[in-house]
Amino acid sequence: MRIFEISKKFPLEERYSLTDQIRRSSRSVAANIAEAWRKRRYEAAFVSKLNDAESEAAETQTWLELCYQCGYISDKERSCLDEKYEMIIGQIVVMIRDSQCWLIPRVPASSRPRVFSTKGQATTEMVLLVPLFLIVAIGIVKIFALSVMLQKMELAMYYAGRRWMLESHKNYTYHQSFDMPVLVPDIESKVAAYLGAGDEFKEKILGFKRQDIFFKVKPTIIYGVLNLKVRTKGLMPFQPESENEWEVIKYVATRDRPIKWNIPSVAVDGD
Repeated sequence: MRIFEISKKFPLEERYSLTDQIRRSSRSVAANIAEAWRKRRYEAAFVSKLNDAESEAAETQTWLELCYQCGYISDKERSCLDEKYEMIIGQIVVMIRDSQCWLIPRVPASSRPRVFSTKGQATTEMVLLVPLFLIVAIGIVKIFALSVMLQKMELAMYYAGRRWMLESHKNYTYHQSFDMPVLVPDIESKVAAYLGAGDEFKEKILGFKRQDIFFKVKPTIIYGVLNLKVRTKGLMPFQPESENEWEVIKYVATRDRPIKWNIPSVAVDGD
């Protein structure tokens, strides 16, 4: 710190030359000694850093001499600092010569604590984590399947409502002869196919069969009540034996159609 204080008085033109050099070398002495101290486990590294510290101390002595020759410091200041650096260099030389006294003693292999193999530890961790990953993955798949089925039920009921409003009749005769025996079963079969009935993979993922899908219509004077139910097994995450029933109800306005419904066609007039 004494060198830092006296270097404040150096001329401005020496800021990036002599001032910078002497500050750097003087600070490097302590820094290299600190690094050497933390490398006492290895003699070569320890001695190497001490050699660097000795070199930096000698360099600082040279800069002090130049400072005196340039008239930046007095002879008394140069002599005082030079003596201190001679003492530091002498102590460093002794540490290098007797480096064995400063090294951290090695622990014999027989007395070291037993360390398990990293490879074996990693294998154990994988064995323990794989089942956890599988459980989480199955849960995510089940949640995704449940959300897909509920969304498809909503879309299927939109289709069923549009067809019922378009093709159903208010007339009792047509209602009994077409709506209930023909239209409702046809809508149910289309809805079941859309949900995945008949597809072995989808049935396994969603947990239902064709016979677990029910579509009913309860007509009233003002609107028709459409009801879709799906019974599933094992669809809930982490409940493989649970049986659940999912239901969607839709209200559709009754169309006042007194005549039988037919698919609209375009009449072509002959010439």
